[in-house]
Amino acid sequence: MKAELVLRNARIQSRGGLIDPGFLAVSEGRLVAIGRDEDALSIEADTEVDCGGRTLTPGLIDVQVNGGGGYMFSMADERSQYEEIARAHARLGVTTICPTIVTGPPEQMLRAVELAASLCAEDPSDRARCAGIHVEGPFLDYEKRGGHTPRYLRAPSLEFAEELLDRGDGWIKIVTLAPELPGAMQLVDFFAARGVFVSAGHTGADARVMHEAAGRGMSGVTHIFNGMEGLHNRVPGVAGVALSNDSLTVGLIADLLHVSPEVCTMVLRAKPKEKLYLTTDAVSPMGSTQGSFDLYGVTVTVRDGGCYTDGGVLAGTATPLARMVGNVKDKLGFGEREALQLATTTPATVVGRNADLGVLCVGAIADIAIFDRDFNPWKVFVGGKNIEIGN
Repeated sequence: MKAELVLRNARIQSRGGLIDPGFLAVSEGRLVAIGRDEDALSIEADTEVDCGGRTLTPGLIDVQVNGGGGYMFSMADERSQYEEIARAHARLGVTTICPTIVTGPPEQMLRAVELAASLCAEDPSDRARCAGIHVEGPFLDYEKRGGHTPRYLRAPSLEFAEELLDRGDGWIKIVTLAPELPGAMQLVDFFAARGVFVSAGHTGADARVMHEAAGRGMSGVTHIFNGMEGLHNRVPGVAGVALSNDSLTVGLIADLLHVSPEVCTMVLRAKPKEKLYLTTDAVSPMGSTQGSFDLYGVTVTVRDGGCYTDGGVLAGTATPLARMVGNVKDKLGFGEREALQLATTTPATVVGRNADLGVLCVGAIADIAIFDRDFNPWKVFVGGKNIEIGN
Protein backbone atom coordinates (compact mmCIF):
# COMPACT_ATOMS: atom_id res chain seq x y z
CA MET A 1 0.00 0.00 0.00
CA LYS A 2 1.08 3.58 -0.71
CA ALA A 3 -0.03 6.47 1.50
CA GLU A 4 0.51 10.21 1.54
CA LEU A 5 1.12 10.27 5.30
CA VAL A 6 1.98 7.68 7.92
CA LEU A 7 2.00 8.50 11.63
CA ARG A 8 3.74 5.79 13.62
CA ASN A 9 5.02 4.94 17.10
CA ALA A 10 1.95 6.47 18.76
CA ARG A 11 -0.51 5.61 21.53
CA ILE A 12 -3.61 5.60 19.34
CA GLN A 13 -7.06 6.02 20.85
CA SER A 14 -8.92 4.32 18.01
CA ARG A 15 -12.58 3.40 17.72
CA GLY A 16 -11.63 -0.18 18.57
CA GLY A 17 -9.58 0.75 21.64
CA LEU A 18 -6.02 1.70 22.51
CA ILE A 19 -3.27 0.63 20.09
CA ASP A 20 0.17 1.04 21.62
CA PRO A 21 2.43 1.39 19.77
CA GLY A 22 0.35 1.95 16.65
CA PHE A 23 0.28 3.63 13.27
CA LEU A 24 -2.23 5.10 10.91
CA ALA A 25 -2.03 5.97 7.24
CA VAL A 26 -3.73 8.79 5.36
CA SER A 27 -4.55 9.31 1.69
CA GLU A 28 -6.78 11.93 0.08
CA GLY A 29 -7.81 13.30 3.45
CA ARG A 30 -9.07 10.05 4.96
CA LEU A 31 -7.69 7.23 7.07
CA VAL A 32 -6.81 4.25 4.90
CA ALA A 33 -5.12 1.99 7.46
CA ILE A 34 -4.69 1.72 11.20
CA GLY A 35 -3.01 -0.94 13.29
CA ARG A 36 0.02 -2.16 15.20
CA ASP A 37 3.20 -0.23 14.53
CA GLU A 38 5.08 -3.15 12.99
CA ASP A 39 2.46 -3.41 10.25
CA ALA A 40 3.43 0.06 8.98
CA LEU A 41 6.59 -1.43 7.47
CA SER A 42 4.59 -2.64 4.47
CA ILE A 43 3.33 0.86 3.63
CA GLU A 44 5.21 3.20 1.32
CA ALA A 45 4.67 6.75 2.60
CA ASP A 46 5.33 10.13 1.00
CA THR A 47 5.73 11.54 4.53
CA GLU A 48 6.34 9.60 7.73
CA VAL A 49 6.18 11.04 11.25
CA ASP A 50 7.54 9.29 14.34
CA CYS A 51 5.21 10.31 17.17
CA GLY A 52 7.68 9.30 19.86
CA GLY A 53 5.08 7.42 21.90
CA ARG A 54 2.79 10.42 22.22
CA THR A 55 -1.00 10.07 22.40
CA LEU A 56 -2.77 10.27 19.04
CA THR A 57 -6.49 11.00 19.07
CA PRO A 58 -9.24 12.20 16.78
CA GLY A 59 -9.12 15.97 16.44
CA LEU A 60 -11.20 17.53 19.20
CA ILE A 61 -14.67 18.94 18.49
CA ASP A 62 -16.13 22.04 20.16
CA VAL A 63 -19.78 22.84 19.45
CA GLN A 64 -19.87 26.17 21.32
CA VAL A 65 -17.21 28.55 20.03
CA ASN A 66 -18.00 32.25 20.27
CA GLY A 67 -14.56 33.33 19.22
CA GLY A 68 -10.79 32.98 19.38
CA GLY A 69 -7.59 34.38 17.95
CA GLY A 70 -8.66 37.88 19.00
CA TYR A 71 -12.07 37.89 17.30
CA MET A 72 -15.73 37.08 18.03
CA PHE A 73 -17.89 35.47 15.35
CA SER A 74 -20.85 37.67 16.23
CA MET A 75 -18.87 40.92 16.01
CA ALA A 76 -16.29 40.24 13.29
CA ASP A 77 -16.98 41.91 9.95
CA GLU A 78 -14.56 40.09 7.68
CA ARG A 79 -14.44 36.52 6.50
CA SER A 80 -10.67 36.52 7.16
CA GLN A 81 -11.42 37.12 10.85
CA TYR A 82 -13.73 34.11 10.89
CA GLU A 83 -10.95 32.05 9.33
CA GLU A 84 -8.50 33.25 12.00
CA ILE A 85 -10.86 32.10 14.76
CA ALA A 86 -10.97 28.63 13.19
CA ARG A 87 -7.19 28.67 12.75
CA ALA A 88 -6.64 29.60 16.40
CA HIS A 89 -8.70 26.62 17.57
CA ALA A 90 -6.90 24.22 15.21
CA ARG A 91 -3.58 25.23 16.74
CA LEU A 92 -5.01 24.08 20.09
CA GLY A 93 -5.96 20.60 18.82
CA VAL A 94 -9.59 21.39 17.95
CA THR A 95 -10.20 20.38 14.35
CA THR A 96 -13.99 20.90 14.24
CA ILE A 97 -15.97 23.80 15.66
CA CYS A 98 -19.48 25.18 15.59
CA PRO A 99 -19.28 28.96 15.15
CA THR A 100 -21.58 30.32 17.83
CA ILE A 101 -23.59 33.46 17.16
CA VAL A 102 -24.68 35.14 20.38
CA THR A 103 -27.37 37.69 21.19
CA GLY A 104 -26.82 40.91 19.26
CA PRO A 105 -28.48 43.36 16.87
CA PRO A 106 -30.79 41.34 14.56
CA GLU A 107 -29.11 42.31 11.31
CA GLN A 108 -25.68 41.65 12.76
CA MET A 109 -26.77 38.19 13.92
CA LEU A 110 -28.18 37.41 10.47
CA ARG A 111 -25.00 38.62 8.76
CA ALA A 112 -22.88 36.55 11.15
CA VAL A 113 -24.93 33.42 10.44
CA GLU A 114 -24.50 34.02 6.71
CA LEU A 115 -20.72 34.39 7.03
CA ALA A 116 -20.46 31.31 9.24
CA ALA A 117 -22.46 29.27 6.72
CA SER A 118 -19.91 30.12 4.03
CA LEU A 119 -17.17 28.55 6.18
CA CYS A 120 -19.28 25.47 6.89
CA ALA A 121 -19.61 24.82 3.16
CA GLU A 122 -15.83 24.51 2.73
CA ASP A 123 -13.36 21.68 3.33
CA PRO A 124 -10.36 23.49 4.86
CA SER A 125 -6.75 22.39 5.15
CA ASP A 126 -5.29 25.24 7.22
CA ARG A 127 -7.89 25.71 9.97
CA ALA A 128 -10.56 23.88 11.92
CA ARG A 129 -13.53 22.79 9.84
CA CYS A 130 -16.97 24.17 10.70
CA ALA A 131 -19.56 21.42 11.06
CA GLY A 132 -22.52 23.68 11.72
CA ILE A 133 -23.67 26.88 13.38
CA HIS A 134 -24.78 27.27 16.99
CA VAL A 135 -27.16 30.18 17.60
CA GLU A 136 -27.21 31.11 21.30
CA GLY A 137 -29.94 33.71 21.74
CA PRO A 138 -31.62 36.10 21.44
CA PHE A 139 -34.57 34.16 22.96
CA LEU A 140 -33.07 34.01 26.47
CA ASP A 141 -34.23 34.83 29.99
CA TYR A 142 -33.25 38.32 31.14
CA GLU A 143 -32.41 37.24 34.69
CA LYS A 144 -30.23 34.34 33.47
CA ARG A 145 -28.60 36.19 30.59
CA GLY A 146 -25.03 35.95 31.92
CA GLY A 147 -22.78 37.81 29.48
CA HIS A 148 -25.51 38.29 26.85
CA THR A 149 -26.29 41.95 26.18
CA PRO A 150 -29.70 42.72 27.72
CA ARG A 151 -30.85 45.31 25.18
CA TYR A 152 -30.67 42.74 22.37
CA LEU A 153 -32.67 40.00 24.08
CA ARG A 154 -36.06 39.51 22.47
CA ALA A 155 -39.26 37.53 22.81
CA PRO A 156 -39.45 34.29 20.80
CA SER A 157 -40.26 35.14 17.20
CA LEU A 158 -41.10 32.57 14.54
CA GLU A 159 -40.39 35.19 11.89
CA PHE A 160 -36.84 35.81 13.16
CA ALA A 161 -36.28 32.06 13.58
CA GLU A 162 -37.20 31.56 9.93
CA GLU A 163 -34.84 34.37 8.91
CA LEU A 164 -32.00 32.74 10.84
CA LEU A 165 -32.55 29.37 9.17
CA ASP A 166 -32.81 31.01 5.76
CA ARG A 167 -29.51 32.88 6.19
CA GLY A 168 -27.91 29.75 7.64
CA ASP A 169 -28.58 27.85 4.41
CA GLY A 170 -29.08 24.54 6.23
CA TRP A 171 -26.02 24.92 8.49
CA ILE A 172 -27.71 25.89 11.75
CA LYS A 173 -27.34 22.71 13.80
CA ILE A 174 -27.85 23.96 17.39
CA VAL A 175 -30.11 26.63 18.87
CA THR A 176 -30.00 27.62 22.54
CA LEU A 177 -33.15 29.22 23.95
CA ALA A 178 -35.12 29.61 27.18
CA PRO A 179 -38.13 27.28 26.86
CA GLU A 180 -40.22 29.04 29.54
CA LEU A 181 -40.58 32.27 27.54
CA PRO A 182 -44.01 32.92 25.99
CA GLY A 183 -43.99 31.38 22.52
CA ALA A 184 -40.77 29.41 23.08
CA MET A 185 -42.44 25.99 22.89
CA GLN A 186 -43.57 26.81 19.37
CA LEU A 187 -39.94 27.49 18.52
CA VAL A 188 -38.94 24.16 20.06
CA ASP A 189 -41.49 22.52 17.72
CA PHE A 190 -40.28 24.60 14.77
CA PHE A 191 -36.55 23.92 15.15
CA ALA A 192 -36.90 20.27 16.16
CA ALA A 193 -39.05 19.56 13.10
CA ARG A 194 -36.18 20.84 10.96
CA GLY A 195 -33.57 18.63 12.57
CA VAL A 196 -31.99 21.32 14.73
CA PHE A 197 -30.56 20.30 18.12
CA VAL A 198 -32.62 22.48 20.47
CA SER A 199 -30.90 23.19 23.77
CA ALA A 200 -32.11 24.93 26.93
CA GLY A 201 -29.79 27.64 28.18
CA HIS A 202 -29.80 31.00 29.96
CA THR A 203 -33.15 29.95 31.32
CA GLY A 204 -35.25 30.13 34.45
CA ALA A 205 -37.34 27.12 33.44
CA ASP A 206 -38.67 24.80 36.11
CA ALA A 207 -38.83 21.01 35.89
CA ARG A 208 -42.36 20.98 34.49
CA VAL A 209 -41.37 23.24 31.59
CA MET A 210 -38.24 21.19 30.93
CA HIS A 211 -40.16 17.91 30.82
CA GLU A 212 -42.64 19.46 28.39
CA ALA A 213 -39.84 20.82 26.18
CA ALA A 214 -38.08 17.44 26.15
CA GLY A 215 -41.34 15.80 25.12
CA ARG A 216 -41.68 18.25 22.24
CA GLY A 217 -38.23 17.61 20.82
CA MET A 218 -35.75 19.58 22.91
CA SER A 219 -32.47 17.65 22.71
CA GLY A 220 -30.16 19.07 25.33
CA VAL A 221 -28.96 21.61 27.86
CA THR A 222 -26.28 24.24 27.15
CA HIS A 223 -23.36 24.58 29.64
CA ILE A 224 -25.11 22.90 32.57
CA PHE A 225 -25.26 24.87 35.85
CA ASN A 226 -24.35 28.11 34.06
CA GLY A 227 -27.18 30.42 33.10
CA MET A 228 -29.72 28.47 35.20
CA GLU A 229 -30.68 27.81 38.80
CA GLY A 230 -28.66 25.31 40.80
CA LEU A 231 -29.94 21.93 41.93
CA HIS A 232 -32.23 21.81 45.00
CA ASN A 233 -33.68 18.70 46.62
CA ARG A 234 -37.29 19.77 45.96
CA VAL A 235 -36.71 22.16 43.06
CA PRO A 236 -34.71 20.21 40.45
CA GLY A 237 -34.98 22.83 37.71
CA VAL A 238 -33.11 22.56 34.44
CA ALA A 239 -30.02 20.92 35.94
CA GLY A 240 -32.00 18.26 37.78
CA VAL A 241 -33.99 17.32 34.70
CA ALA A 242 -30.83 17.33 32.56
CA LEU A 243 -29.03 14.96 34.89
CA SER A 244 -31.95 12.57 35.33
CA ASN A 245 -33.36 12.50 31.78
CA ASP A 246 -31.21 10.41 29.44
CA SER A 247 -32.97 11.81 26.37
CA LEU A 248 -31.15 15.10 27.01
CA THR A 249 -27.53 15.64 25.98
CA VAL A 250 -25.63 17.99 28.28
CA GLY A 251 -22.76 20.39 27.66
CA LEU A 252 -20.20 20.96 30.42
CA ILE A 253 -17.53 23.67 30.64
CA ALA A 254 -14.78 21.81 32.50
CA ASP A 255 -12.33 24.65 33.06
CA LEU A 256 -13.12 24.11 36.79
CA LEU A 257 -14.12 27.80 36.95
CA HIS A 258 -17.60 27.70 35.42
CA VAL A 259 -18.40 24.55 37.41
CA SER A 260 -16.55 23.42 40.53
CA PRO A 261 -14.54 20.18 40.47
CA GLU A 262 -17.06 18.53 42.80
CA VAL A 263 -20.03 19.43 40.62
CA CYS A 264 -18.14 18.47 37.45
CA THR A 265 -17.53 15.06 39.03
CA MET A 266 -21.23 14.75 39.86
CA VAL A 267 -22.20 15.53 36.26
CA LEU A 268 -19.60 13.11 34.89
CA ARG A 269 -20.92 10.31 37.11
CA ALA A 270 -24.60 11.06 36.48
CA LYS A 271 -24.69 11.28 32.69
CA PRO A 272 -23.92 8.48 30.24
CA LYS A 273 -20.85 9.56 28.29
CA GLU A 274 -22.77 9.40 25.01
CA LYS A 275 -25.08 12.08 26.47
CA LEU A 276 -22.39 14.45 27.75
CA TYR A 277 -19.94 16.67 25.90
CA LEU A 278 -17.23 19.11 26.91
CA THR A 279 -17.26 22.59 25.47
CA THR A 280 -15.33 25.79 26.03
CA ASP A 281 -17.85 28.57 25.31
CA ALA A 282 -14.66 30.15 23.97
CA VAL A 283 -14.41 33.89 23.44
CA SER A 284 -11.94 36.02 21.52
CA PRO A 285 -8.88 35.68 23.83
CA MET A 286 -8.78 31.89 23.23
CA GLY A 287 -5.57 31.10 21.39
CA SER A 288 -4.36 34.70 21.51
CA THR A 289 -2.47 37.07 23.82
CA GLN A 290 -5.52 39.30 24.17
CA GLY A 291 -6.12 40.24 27.80
CA SER A 292 -9.56 41.80 27.43
CA PHE A 293 -12.19 42.55 24.80
CA ASP A 294 -15.38 44.49 24.26
CA LEU A 295 -18.70 42.63 24.15
CA TYR A 296 -21.30 45.14 22.93
CA GLY A 297 -20.06 47.84 25.30
CA VAL A 298 -19.10 45.53 28.20
CA THR A 299 -15.41 44.96 28.95
CA VAL A 300 -14.54 41.31 29.46
CA THR A 301 -11.16 40.51 31.04
CA VAL A 302 -9.15 37.28 31.16
CA ARG A 303 -8.28 36.07 34.64
CA ASP A 304 -6.83 32.63 35.45
CA GLY A 305 -8.21 31.18 32.21
CA GLY A 306 -11.74 32.55 32.74
CA CYS A 307 -13.24 35.64 31.08
CA TYR A 308 -15.10 38.01 33.42
CA THR A 309 -17.16 41.17 33.06
CA ASP A 310 -16.41 44.10 35.37
CA GLY A 311 -19.31 42.84 37.48
CA GLY A 312 -17.62 39.48 37.98
CA VAL A 313 -19.91 37.53 35.63
CA LEU A 314 -18.22 34.74 33.66
CA ALA A 315 -18.60 35.46 29.95
CA GLY A 316 -16.78 32.52 28.41
CA THR A 317 -13.31 31.08 28.82
CA ALA A 318 -9.80 31.16 27.41
CA THR A 319 -9.06 27.63 28.67
CA PRO A 320 -8.52 25.29 25.68
CA LEU A 321 -10.70 22.23 25.18
CA ALA A 322 -7.62 19.97 25.39
CA ARG A 323 -6.95 21.36 28.86
CA MET A 324 -10.50 20.47 29.85
CA VAL A 325 -9.96 16.91 28.63
CA GLY A 326 -6.81 16.91 30.76
CA ASN A 327 -8.79 18.21 33.74
CA VAL A 328 -11.32 15.38 33.45
CA LYS A 329 -8.49 12.84 33.21
CA ASP A 330 -5.86 14.19 35.59
CA LYS A 331 -7.73 16.33 38.12
CA LEU A 332 -11.09 14.56 38.30
CA GLY A 333 -9.73 11.01 37.93
CA PHE A 334 -11.66 9.70 34.94
CA GLY A 335 -10.14 7.50 32.23
CA GLU A 336 -8.42 8.96 29.19
CA ARG A 337 -10.72 7.18 26.78
CA GLU A 338 -13.93 8.44 28.36
CA ALA A 339 -12.48 11.96 28.74
CA LEU A 340 -11.69 11.99 25.02
CA GLN A 341 -15.15 10.70 24.12
CA LEU A 342 -16.62 13.84 25.68
CA ALA A 343 -14.62 16.02 23.27
CA THR A 344 -14.87 13.85 20.13
CA THR A 345 -17.60 11.25 19.69
CA THR A 346 -20.42 12.89 21.63
CA PRO A 347 -20.12 16.38 20.12
CA ALA A 348 -19.82 14.76 16.68
CA THR A 349 -23.15 13.06 17.37
CA VAL A 350 -24.72 16.38 18.39
CA VAL A 351 -24.02 17.78 14.91
CA GLY A 352 -24.81 14.50 13.11
CA ARG A 353 -21.23 13.71 12.05
CA ASN A 354 -20.26 10.75 14.27
CA ALA A 355 -19.70 8.48 11.26
CA ASP A 356 -16.68 10.39 9.93
CA LEU A 357 -15.61 12.92 12.58
CA GLY A 358 -14.41 12.36 16.12
CA VAL A 359 -13.30 8.79 15.41
CA LEU A 360 -10.18 7.01 14.21
CA CYS A 361 -11.16 4.20 11.87
CA VAL A 362 -10.65 3.38 8.19
CA GLY A 363 -12.75 5.75 6.10
CA ALA A 364 -12.94 8.53 8.69
CA ILE A 365 -11.79 12.04 7.86
CA ALA A 366 -8.13 12.44 8.82
CA ASP A 367 -8.61 15.10 11.49
CA ILE A 368 -5.96 14.14 14.04
CA ALA A 369 -4.37 15.59 17.16
CA ILE A 370 -1.19 14.33 18.82
CA PHE A 371 -0.72 15.31 22.47
CA ASP A 372 2.17 15.17 24.91
CA ARG A 373 1.81 13.69 28.40
CA ASP A 374 0.42 17.00 29.74
CA PHE A 375 -2.18 17.03 26.97
CA ASN A 376 -0.64 19.89 25.06
CA PRO A 377 -0.88 19.57 21.26
CA TRP A 378 2.33 18.46 19.55
CA LYS A 379 1.01 18.09 16.00
CA VAL A 380 -2.43 18.67 14.47
CA PHE A 381 -3.76 17.56 11.09
CA VAL A 382 -6.95 18.64 9.33
CA GLY A 383 -7.89 16.41 6.44
CA GLY A 384 -4.39 14.94 6.66
CA LYS A 385 -2.74 18.36 6.26
CA ASN A 386 -0.34 19.56 8.95
CA ILE A 387 -1.42 22.66 10.89
CA GLU A 388 1.40 24.94 11.98
CA ILE A 389 0.99 25.27 15.76
CA GLY A 390 4.23 27.02 16.65
CA ASN A 391 6.07 24.11 18.35
